[in-house]
Amino acid sequence: MEYVTLDKSGRMILPKKIRREFETNVFEVNIEKRKIVLNPTAGLAGLFGVAPELNVKEYLKEKKEEARRENSS
Repeated sequence: MEYVTLDKSGRMILPKKIRREFETNVFEVNIEKRKIVLNPTAGLAGLFGVAPELNVKEYLKEKKEEARRENSS
């Protein structure tokens, strides 16, 4: 069993032993029967893993350029 504490801001650090079990750093938080339940989710970074060839910075740059061209017409 592992224990965690909350800091003054309410943040909690999961022990490395537990973090290694999941391939994400995004968790859905629920309260079930007076218990806090963390469910791992893919998160935004995980979604980009679906299409690793997608270069997010380049994609955003292209979209901004398209919008600029449309607005100048």
